[in-house]
Amino acid sequence: MGTATNAVLITALGTGKYVPISYHFTGRDAVGDVKTCFPSLAMWKLLDPHPKELWVLLTDEARHKWWGTFRLVASRLGVVNPREIPIKIGPQSDGREVFAPLAKALRERNLPPVVLDITFGFRMLPLAYLLTMTYIYGLKQPLVDKKDVFDQRPVSVYYGAREMPKNGAAPIVDLTPAFYLVDWFYAARTFSHAGALGPFVEAWEANKSHSPSSRAVGEFGTTIRKLGHALDNGLAIEVGKLAKDALQHIRELQEEDFIGNLEPVAHMLGRLQEGLEGLAFSSDKKILDQEELQRELHGIRWYQLHNRPSLALAWSREWLINWVLWREGKTDAGRWLNYREVRRPIEQLLGCLSNFMDDKKQKHGLNELQREVGSLWKSISGARNYYQHAGFADSPSRSTIQVERMEQILADTRPIGLLREGTEKCRATTQDPDEG
Repeated sequence: MGTATNAVLITALGTGKYVPISYHFTGRDAVGDVKTCFPSLAMWKLLDPHPKELWVLLTDEARHKWWGTFRLVASRLGVVNPREIPIKIGPQSDGREVFAPLAKALRERNLPPVVLDITFGFRMLPLAYLLTMTYIYGLKQPLVDKKDVFDQRPVSVYYGAREMPKNGAAPIVDLTPAFYLVDWFYAARTFSHAGALGPFVEAWEANKSHSPSSRAVGEFGTTIRKLGHALDNGLAIEVGKLAKDALQHIRELQEEDFIGNLEPVAHMLGRLQEGLEGLAFSSDKKILDQEELQRELHGIRWYQLHNRPSLALAWSREWLINWVLWREGKTDAGRWLNYREVRRPIEQLLGCLSNFMDDKKQKHGLNELQREVGSLWKSISGARNYYQHAGFADSPSRSTIQVERMEQILADTRPIGLLREGTEKCRATTQDPDEG
């Protein structure tokens, strides 16, 4: 028997009839059987290392009927001072009345790892147990130095299968892996609502060791981690490449039947696949064409949908530069990404057009499409600069992301003549690209 861990074993007593039965753990090396009326005491005895404390949820009726017997049996098995957690259960109880005193006790113990005995899950206890598990799992900080199994798994769940004895002993079944499917549910929700891949990466890393090893499994984990970083930082080119790679890995995993019958993972990968389709490059070449501009517009809408205005605005600003380059034929492979020689001059010209919008005489000299582009650049840059400079401004920006206007410009076939005419008009303008 190992030394006690910091974990707390939590169980409940009702008012039913408890009869002695032998218990043993399934899926472990034989450590013997423990015969008792109470499966939680068998769990405490058989776990190695065993939990530091044992807490028992009790109504007044259960306390009167079983508490004395429980403590006596516990002492014989070496359990020192099991703790009573009084609970009230009424006709309208929904589980919170059970969870509240338990949460208070856990908070006082600084949220220790929890081992749940769910053998007796009467009335609303299943819901209270679920609240307890998610409470601990959601708030417990992971330890850097993981000393034992309970530090690695802040929540463990066991069931004493009294109704399924075999060879004179009832198995104690470890149900913990089923609970950790909550990782995938949380990952799906976070990606759907916030467009963040962090929880998915964590779930993948935590569960891939239980899956068949393959090249696709390893490469997908690496790719999705890099993609999460690229999405969080608005790196448009990296997002396109990594999203393309991730989609390829997902198809390979599906072909390998990696998922099997694990429906939550299948659903999450399907949700991820849907979300990445419009963000991915269609080929390995970084080509500036109408298809690329449509991909970037999709990315802007994606960030807007997931409430990330600063990144939507950053993409919007770069999109307008790319649109000008595309319209002016500056789409040589690789050249359109050259900042000093190609992108910076366009920034200066657009900044000049933006300034002209405040000068009635200069504005009158622009054609209709130039005025629309200048107005759009002014709107996007003003809103983007508010975020770029961490909100250090006299007043919050009230400009909004204007995808509809950008779509109209993309469909506009009228000549713009920006490089030919704009260079002459804006020769004296030296707009700092960080300011426009």
